[in-house]
Amino acid sequence: MRSYHLTHACQQLYPVGAVRDAPPRPACSTLDRRGVGANVLEIGGGLLAVAFLVFLNGFFVAAEFALVTVRQTRVQQLVAEGRPGARNVEDGITHLDSYIAACQLGITIASLALGWIGEPALAGLLEPAIGAIAGHAVAVAVAFAIITALHVIAGELAPKGLALQYPEQTAVVIAGPLRLFRAVFRPVIYVLNESGWVVARLLGVNRDAGQRGHFGPDELRLVVQASAEAGALNEQQQFMLERVIRFADLTVENIMVP
Repeated sequence: MRSYHLTHACQQLYPVGAVRDAPPRPACSTLDRRGVGANVLEIGGGLLAVAFLVFLNGFFVAAEFALVTVRQTRVQQLVAEGRPGARNVEDGITHLDSYIAACQLGITIASLALGWIGEPALAGLLEPAIGAIAGHAVAVAVAFAIITALHVIAGELAPKGLALQYPEQTAVVIAGPLRLFRAVFRPVIYVLNESGWVVARLLGVNRDAGQRGHFGPDELRLVVQASAEAGALNEQQQFMLERVIRFADLTVENIMVP
């Protein structure tokens, strides 16, 4: 077996008796192997962080749309039935302004962290393949495009679609963790929310204008019409409800029988 001289911290090997000027045989040193292993762990940890942050972003997006979409009357019914998680949903729609601010804070944190951690991790994974051909800048650009697509599709659009399709089920699942998040960050949420309303008031926005819990006659007519078009009401039920809504506009002359 041929023996070798180890030089330069195991980075180069020279066969015994070989000419010193001859090209050395490269070998991976212990330090190099440790460096590669650490780099793999760093990239792997970064990719796991990307998956978690995309999920976290999607959670807050789904929470926001579910709380806005779920019907208050249905939530009250779930509370009366003792449905697990229903009281958390009730608290969410009761303090909707604060919960929406909590969702926005969570989305912002997750999005910023995703850009900070995700792009370097993915660029480090792609650079050995792409960087050798097109350079580091191209690897970074491709990583940025992939992170953006993940963020928009898996972190925004898919959770939004889920919450709009199943608002009640989504609200019951997310309300508990969201309530805990709101409790932990309550001082920050309060300051940000109140600051936002200060700016809104400067723009002429009335804080209580959009927080009504009732419908006027015209809105009720639209609800009845939409329900009938969706098949939730038959023709007779639609006619009866529309007559009830119009009852306030009737006079004695309209209902008297000669």
